[in-house]
Amino acid sequence: MILTVASGKGGTGKTTLAVSLAQVAARTLPGDVTLLDLDVEAPNAALFLDPEIDERRTSGVPIPEVDADRCDHCGKCVELCRAHALADLGKSEAKRS
Repeated sequence: MILTVASGKGGTGKTTLAVSLAQVAARTLPGDVTLLDLDVEAPNAALFLDPEIDERRTSGVPIPEVDADRCDHCGKCVELCRAHALADLGKSEAKRS
């Protein structure tokens, strides 16, 4: 079984709910229970559980960088970006001169 607690305004009780569900599952379901606290700003489920942490991993989000010398503003990168994270704003005044 996989349960996910996601989204919502800060302070609404997402961590409290996730920790409570994990504790109930650990007591009542067969097998191991894994709780992943993937909160970007405040991963603090460990404060409630006092777990043995076997491994820590840092993560990040790659930020695309455009090589301005190679870009001809064809717009292909904007079309192909599945995350809709790119926009072509045209050539800047500094590049035109």
